[in-house]
Amino acid sequence: MCKSQEIGARIKESRKLLKLSQTDLADALNKSLRTVQKYESGEIELNIATINDIAKVLKTSPAYLLGYYSTSNIEVTCVADLINFLFQLDDKQEVHFDLDIKKPKKDGKWSCSIVFDGQDKEHKHNSSICLILEDYENHRDLLETDWISKKSYTEWQEKKLAHYSDSLLTDKSDNHDE
Repeated sequence: MCKSQEIGARIKESRKLLKLSQTDLADALNKSLRTVQKYESGEIELNIATINDIAKVLKTSPAYLLGYYSTSNIEVTCVADLINFLFQLDDKQEVHFDLDIKKPKKDGKWSCSIVFDGQDKEHKHNSSICLILEDYENHRDLLETDWISKKSYTEWQEKKLAHYSDSLLTDKSDNHDE
């Protein structure tokens, strides 16, 4: 099944959960019935704006329709989950990170950082990660200081997930074996 067909299947599933007909969805989107049929069959490749419109009508997130399930579905229940994530991230071709470890000195401070070089031309998604982390820091600060609501913060998260859901990562080649 191709990406458009997978998106179409999630649109259809979401529509049926709300007990809407294709005609109901078409009317809500101000589209023709045939257009909605093409969305659901995967005949039309949807842009982000259309995905956002459909998600709003279907009371779901754009990220879900795109196949990236929201942050609430990612389970991080122990430190091993975080370590496993780092192992997986380190095995991706399009990103690279360095570790900056500052061991305790006389002041007793100990810190560790994961550093992505936004100018790294060999790893094409590093710059995107730097941009999203900058945006994340700003939105997290706004949430923590009550400048935005939890709902606005969650909507921002969902839009970011949807936006980056087609920025695919591939495993590094196995040429490090033996």
